[in-house]
Amino acid sequence: MKVRSQVYPLRYFSAKECAQFLGIGRSTFWSWVKQGKVSPGVLFSARVRRWSEEELRELIEKRKQSTPPLAADF
Repeated sequence: MKVRSQVYPLRYFSAKECAQFLGIGRSTFWSWVKQGKVSPGVLFSARVRRWSEEELRELIEKRKQSTPPLAADF
């Protein structure tokens, strides 16, 4: 079980901010949500959905591990 440090508060991002953080477009981000690659996020109100920074960092690490190296890396 991971314990989050009390030094850094938990931050939440909008879909637009998530896409920027991940280096993808908003439509790609929403496609990933629909495909289940990204969780549906946390619903703060009827029209406000957010994703945690921790979740996004875990997604980046997961993608790094599953992405095959480029031929130029050899």
